[in-house]
Amino acid sequence: MLTDEVYQALIEQGELIQVSPDVFLRTREYNQLEEYVIEECGKGVLLTLSHFRDHFSTSRRLSQAFLEYLDRRGITTREAEGRKLKNSTNII
Repeated sequence: MLTDEVYQALIEQGELIQVSPDVFLRTREYNQLEEYVIEECGKGVLLTLSHFRDHFSTSRRLSQAFLEYLDRRGITTREAEGRKLKNSTNII
């Protein structure tokens, strides 16, 4: 098990992104997930948690933490049962 100091060092080095108190993603995988969300939502698709989870064959816990992180960053916003891009000018 990694210590808090190791996690913090990996975050500072840009190797990990902490999306919730107990969910960390490697930067490479984070970027792939974010790119997918932006691409799907850019098509006008309302991206649901279950669609995201099933596409990546991952857990609900990770999917929810990641999508809520994108909401907090202002990339997406929750609408009904899904997510859409908050403002296309925020995405570069």
